[in-house]
Amino acid sequence: MFKLSKSNASVLLSQIKSPAKLFNDFGMRISYLLKLRQVPCLPSSLDIEPVNNCNFSCPHCQVTYWDKEVVHLQKSAFETLIEQLPNLVWIKLQGMGEPLLNKELIPMLEFGEQKNIRMSFTTNGSLLKGKLAHRISKLKNTSIHLSIDGASAEVFEKIRVGSRFDVVCKNIKEFTDLIDVEDRQKLSAWMVLTKQNLHEVEDVIKLVKELGLGALTIQPFLNDWGKDEMGQHINEIKLSPDLVSSKKIHSALETAQETALEQGVNLKVFDGDFYSRARKCSWPWKSAYICTNGDVVPCAILADSDTVKMGNIHEQSFSEIWNNDKYQDFRTCHVTHDLPDHCKHCYLDA
Repeated sequence: MFKLSKSNASVLLSQIKSPAKLFNDFGMRISYLLKLRQVPCLPSSLDIEPVNNCNFSCPHCQVTYWDKEVVHLQKSAFETLIEQLPNLVWIKLQGMGEPLLNKELIPMLEFGEQKNIRMSFTTNGSLLKGKLAHRISKLKNTSIHLSIDGASAEVFEKIRVGSRFDVVCKNIKEFTDLIDVEDRQKLSAWMVLTKQNLHEVEDVIKLVKELGLGALTIQPFLNDWGKDEMGQHINEIKLSPDLVSSKKIHSALETAQETALEQGVNLKVFDGDFYSRARKCSWPWKSAYICTNGDVVPCAILADSDTVKMGNIHEQSFSEIWNNDKYQDFRTCHVTHDLPDHCKHCYLDA
C-alpha cells in the first residue's frame, strides 16, 4: 500500500525539544479540539512568503494571472516577526513565488536555524546553481523540496511554462552531489499530479533516483486558491476529487509504489486539503500565512490577501491579529459550518 504523508502534527511533535514550545503546541492543539474563538497560544508553524513573483508561468498557479507589485520580504521584517513568536517550531519560507529570487532567502533561513526552528522551502530548481547552491548545501536544519512535474521535456515544460527541463535536471543533480549521502534526507522531490503527467509517474520516480534524491511526494489534486476564476485554468487538467479516490488512481499509485521500492525511493502521497463538517480545517487555530507585504492570510491554500486579509504585521503585532474580531469570527464560521465562499473550495460538503 502506498504511504500517505505524515501530518504536520506528527512532524512538529517529533521536532519539539523545548518544554515551553511543547506546552505552547499542546495548548494550540487543545484550542483546535475545543474550537475556541480565542486561541491563548500562538502558532507552532507559519508559512512566510519571501517573494510574490516567479520566473515560470505555470498554468495552475495564481501568480501567473495576478498583477501585483513585486515585493521581496526583507530580512529585518522576517526577524521582527520571528521575535514575536518565540515558540515557533517550523517555518515554511515559501509563498506563491520562486523563493530563490529573494537575495536574502539564505540569511533568513540561517536566522531561523539559529533560533532552533525547522526551516523548509520549495524551489523550481532553475536558480539552484553556483555559489547559491553551495550556500544552501551548508544549511543544517532546512528541508528543501524540488518541484519535478514530469520526466520528459515535453511534459515538464508544458506544465512549468518558461522552464528548461535539461537545465533544471542538471542543477538538481549538481546540487545533490554537493551534499553527503547521509544528509540527503533533507532533500525531496514534489510532484503535482494532473491529467498531463499521470502517465509519467513511474518515470518521474526513476528520474528522482537518477538525480540523487531519495524521496518523492505526490500531490494528487490542484488547488484553485479559493477562486472561482481559477477554474478556467485548472478544470481541464486537474484530477477531480472523485477521480483522486478512484480505483484507477489507486491502482496507478500502487504500481508507482512498486517502482519506488525497486528504485529505493520513499514515495508518499499528500492526502491534503479536503475537509468536511466532521473534519474541519485546522488552519484558523494552528497556523497562518504571511505575505511579503506583511498581510496575514488564514492559510497557504488561499495565499492571497486580496482574497481575505486578517491584518498586517507592520501595523499590529501578530498576537493582536491572531485574536482580533475578524479571526474570532472566522473560527466561528468553521465551527458552525457557515463557511465563506473562499473556504468552500476545500470542503467536500460545503
